[in-house]
Amino acid sequence: MVKFVLMGAGGNVGGAAADFAVDLVKPEDQLVFASSNLDNVSAEKLAHWRSKGVEVVSASYDDLDSMRKAFEGADAVATISTWLIGDRRRNQIKNALDLAKEMGVKRFCYTSGAGAGVKAETEEDIPFLLRDHHYIEQLSFASGLQYNIQRNCLYAELSVR
Repeated sequence: MVKFVLMGAGGNVGGAAADFAVDLVKPEDQLVFASSNLDNVSAEKLAHWRSKGVEVVSASYDDLDSMRKAFEGADAVATISTWLIGDRRRNQIKNALDLAKEMGVKRFCYTSGAGAGVKAETEEDIPFLLRDHHYIEQLSFASGLQYNIQRNCLYAELSVR
């Protein structure tokens, strides 16, 4: 059995990823979908996920204890980047990455942005909206964990419904 945790399942991109994951998961594997605000998830969607055996939990990047509960026994953790820009977003995902490593998670996944992998001598050489993503990617590469980086095109999530 493999345990997968998806953070941000209550959002637009996270909700689409969750719906996709429910169709892909093997019967013997476990899915945990986490959202910082379960009120943002429709009752129909929650019922559908739960009918497929998904554990749905409240967990926030800003609350280490809630993430710790969600990550317990996880083999892989996927994070959906938040709408924030700057230190708070960097710290949110850094905390998730550090906690995943501490708890023995093997694979860390992150939704980044197209262009975040640019080679740059200084942060100022990176387009402003991609700086946080670049920073988090570098942390992921250096973490020692297996990782997946999904570089979405800016605003592509607006077409996901």
